[in-house]
Amino acid sequence: MINKRRKIIFILAAMVVFIISIVIVYSLFSDDGAQSEVLQPQTNDTLVLNADDVKSLENALNSTDRFEQERALVPALRNGEWTSSAVLPEGASLQVDRDTFKISENGYGQVRASVTGSVEAEFVLYLKSVNQEWLIYMTETKR
Repeated sequence: MINKRRKIIFILAAMVVFIISIVIVYSLFSDDGAQSEVLQPQTNDTLVLNADDVKSLENALNSTDRFEQERALVPALRNGEWTSSAVLPEGASLQVDRDTFKISENGYGQVRASVTGSVEAEFVLYLKSVNQEWLIYMTETKR
């Protein structure tokens, strides 16, 4: 049972890393001009992650619709080629821990998120404020 759970967590983590890697590589070589938007951080010290931001991220990432999931990503990452129709396996859900939100001096944010249900894992979501909405530009698997 434990080996099966570890295998599922490993597969989940590998899928997330693979998807993010593909969209980052795609964005680096695309000519759509969106890359420059991703690399320009906000410098506003009053940026916060409010309940609506958390709900928007969770709804998008917990969706089974790929296009809904893309709404949680910065624009330059939305055009990546995905091999899966869902980020999370059936029966798993992601929750963002708003209390862990931190903002750096350059205006980027980070927050912890956990996946529960059919698999369990922890991530750090790295965020950028685009048009007053927090979007994911990178993730890091913690467990």
